Amino acid sequence: MHEEKQQLRHEIARQKKLYSPEQLQDWSDQLMSLLEQTELFRQAHAVACYHALPGEVQTAAFLERWYRKKRLALPVVQGDDLLLLPYTGPDSIKKGAFGIIEPIVTCLLYTSPSPRDR
Repeated sequence: MHEEKQQLRHEIARQKKLYSPEQLQDWSDQLMSLLEQTELFRQAHAVACYHALPGEVQTAAFLERWYRKKRLALPVVQGDDLLLLPYTGPDSIKKGAFGIIEPIVTCLLYTSPSPRDR
Protein backbone atom coordinates (compact mmCIF):
# COMPACT_ATOMS: atom_id res chain seq x y z
CA MET A 1 0.00 0.00 0.00
CA HIS A 2 2.82 2.44 0.89
CA GLU A 3 4.57 1.75 -2.42
CA GLU A 4 1.32 2.31 -4.35
CA LYS A 5 0.86 5.67 -2.62
CA GLN A 6 4.40 6.70 -3.50
CA GLN A 7 3.88 5.73 -7.15
CA LEU A 8 0.64 7.69 -7.26
CA ARG A 9 2.34 10.75 -5.74
CA HIS A 10 5.13 10.54 -8.32
CA GLU A 11 2.61 10.23 -11.15
CA ILE A 12 0.63 13.24 -9.90
CA ALA A 13 3.85 15.28 -9.56
CA ARG A 14 4.81 14.32 -13.12
CA GLN A 15 1.42 15.35 -14.48
CA LYS A 16 1.51 18.68 -12.61
CA LYS A 17 4.61 19.61 -14.59
CA LEU A 18 2.66 19.29 -17.85
CA TYR A 19 0.76 22.57 -17.40
CA SER A 20 1.81 26.14 -16.74
CA PRO A 21 0.95 28.21 -13.66
CA GLU A 22 -1.24 30.34 -15.94
CA GLN A 23 -3.21 27.27 -17.06
CA LEU A 24 -3.61 26.17 -13.44
CA GLN A 25 -4.90 29.63 -12.49
CA ASP A 26 -7.38 29.58 -15.38
CA TRP A 27 -8.68 26.14 -14.41
CA SER A 28 -8.83 27.18 -10.76
CA ASP A 29 -10.84 30.30 -11.62
CA GLN A 30 -13.27 28.20 -13.66
CA LEU A 31 -13.65 25.64 -10.87
CA MET A 32 -14.19 28.25 -8.15
CA SER A 33 -16.74 30.02 -10.36
CA LEU A 34 -18.68 26.76 -10.72
CA LEU A 35 -18.61 26.33 -6.94
CA GLU A 36 -19.90 29.87 -6.40
CA GLN A 37 -22.85 29.19 -8.70
CA THR A 38 -24.12 26.20 -6.70
CA GLU A 39 -27.16 26.58 -4.52
CA LEU A 40 -25.31 24.95 -1.62
CA PHE A 41 -22.59 27.59 -1.73
CA ARG A 42 -25.01 30.47 -2.14
CA GLN A 43 -26.98 29.35 0.92
CA ALA A 44 -23.91 28.66 3.06
CA HIS A 45 -23.07 31.11 5.83
CA ALA A 46 -19.74 29.43 6.58
CA VAL A 47 -17.28 27.69 4.25
CA ALA A 48 -14.15 25.69 5.06
CA CYS A 49 -11.38 26.14 2.51
CA TYR A 50 -7.58 26.09 2.27
CA HIS A 51 -4.90 28.47 1.05
CA ALA A 52 -3.37 26.65 -1.93
CA LEU A 53 0.20 25.57 -2.46
CA PRO A 54 1.67 25.74 -5.97
CA GLY A 55 0.14 22.98 -8.08
CA GLU A 56 -3.15 22.89 -6.16
CA VAL A 57 -6.46 24.48 -7.09
CA GLN A 58 -5.70 28.14 -6.42
CA THR A 59 -7.99 29.68 -3.79
CA ALA A 60 -6.47 33.11 -2.99
CA ALA A 61 -8.86 35.08 -5.24
CA PHE A 62 -11.83 33.13 -3.85
CA LEU A 63 -10.78 33.88 -0.27
CA GLU A 64 -10.32 37.57 -1.05
CA ARG A 65 -13.67 37.76 -2.82
CA TRP A 66 -15.70 36.10 -0.07
CA TYR A 67 -14.17 36.74 3.36
CA ARG A 68 -16.28 39.87 3.92
CA LYS A 69 -19.51 38.12 2.90
CA LYS A 70 -19.24 34.64 4.45
CA ARG A 71 -17.49 33.12 7.42
CA LEU A 72 -14.44 31.39 5.94
CA ALA A 73 -12.30 28.93 7.88
CA LEU A 74 -8.81 27.66 7.07
CA PRO A 75 -7.05 24.63 8.58
CA VAL A 76 -4.07 24.80 10.91
CA VAL A 77 -2.36 21.93 12.73
CA GLN A 78 -1.73 22.36 16.45
CA GLY A 79 0.05 19.32 17.86
CA ASP A 80 -2.05 16.33 16.83
CA ASP A 81 -5.16 18.41 16.18
CA LEU A 82 -6.44 19.94 12.97
CA LEU A 83 -8.24 23.19 13.72
CA LEU A 84 -10.40 25.31 11.46
CA LEU A 85 -9.83 28.96 12.27
CA PRO A 86 -11.46 32.05 10.82
CA TYR A 87 -10.02 33.73 7.78
CA THR A 88 -10.67 37.45 8.22
CA GLY A 89 -8.44 38.78 5.48
CA PRO A 90 -4.78 38.83 4.47
CA ASP A 91 -3.66 40.04 7.91
CA SER A 92 -5.09 36.90 9.56
CA ILE A 93 -2.67 34.44 7.91
CA LYS A 94 1.04 33.63 7.97
CA LYS A 95 3.43 31.20 6.34
CA GLY A 96 3.63 28.14 8.59
CA ALA A 97 5.38 24.79 8.46
CA PHE A 98 6.47 23.64 4.99
CA GLY A 99 5.55 27.05 3.55
CA ILE A 100 1.84 26.42 4.05
CA ILE A 101 -0.25 29.57 4.49
CA GLU A 102 -2.38 29.16 7.60
CA PRO A 103 -4.41 31.24 10.05
CA ILE A 104 -2.59 32.98 12.86
CA VAL A 105 -3.50 31.31 16.15
CA THR A 106 -4.21 34.11 18.60
CA CYS A 107 -6.19 32.36 21.32
CA LEU A 108 -7.66 28.90 21.69
CA LEU A 109 -10.52 28.34 24.06
CA TYR A 110 -11.65 24.80 24.74
CA THR A 111 -14.97 24.16 26.37
CA SER A 112 -16.48 20.83 27.23
CA PRO A 113 -19.50 19.92 25.14
CA SER A 114 -22.76 20.71 26.83
CA PRO A 115 -25.25 17.86 27.33
CA ARG A 116 -27.27 19.05 24.33
CA ASP A 117 -24.14 18.73 22.11
CA ARG A 118 -23.77 15.06 22.90
